[in-house]
Amino acid sequence: MKVYFVASNGQNVCAEGGGGGAVVANRNVIGPWEKFERIQLPDGKLAFMTDNGHYLCAEGGGGRELVANRREIGPWEQFRKLELPDDKIALMTDNGHYVCAEGGGGRELVANRREIGPWEQFYWGPAPA
Repeated sequence: MKVYFVASNGQNVCAEGGGGGAVVANRNVIGPWEKFERIQLPDGKLAFMTDNGHYLCAEGGGGRELVANRREIGPWEQFRKLELPDDKIALMTDNGHYVCAEGGGGRELVANRREIGPWEQFYWGPAPA
């Protein structure tokens, strides 16, 4: 199932170029680069594949930037989803950091936060066709 993510400022998460590099939260429209194939893993974790077949990756397992440049799912490409109030979620990395849209959106995504604040909360839903 393809999903999309919305940062706290209302902008959509995007894998630039459809994948292969940076991940940002600065799009106002959902196109192919803003859709991610949600992959349910046997242990309950999730992986997310971009439009061109790359996977989201928390560099170092967390603590650094979030990129979309991996071709296989390893520990750094796996996320635990935490359900939050108001139909929002947080994504936890392999080493316990949370994914964050810097500035609440409009900038890059990182995976270097130890607590969940507004910038670490995302709305997600099924991507439109």
